[in-house]
Amino acid sequence: MDQDAPRNGAMHFELRTPGGASTHAGLLEFSAAEGTVQLPARVADNLWGGARGAAAGPVTVTYKRLEKG
Repeated sequence: MDQDAPRNGAMHFELRTPGGASTHAGLLEFSAAEGTVQLPARVADNLWGGARGAAAGPVTVTYKRLEKG
């Protein structure tokens, strides 16, 4: 799958923790420091069950192209 996000339109991502928890999210803006992501509390709760900040741990972010329909 071609992962050229700017060319493919709306940006949607899969977020996955090393423990296997995952969710999907859309992008509002690119404003976090390089190498970091900032997640709304609701998304973080889905991944880590309420842990906040560095206690939440690492997350893998993968661009996902959603097909129309």
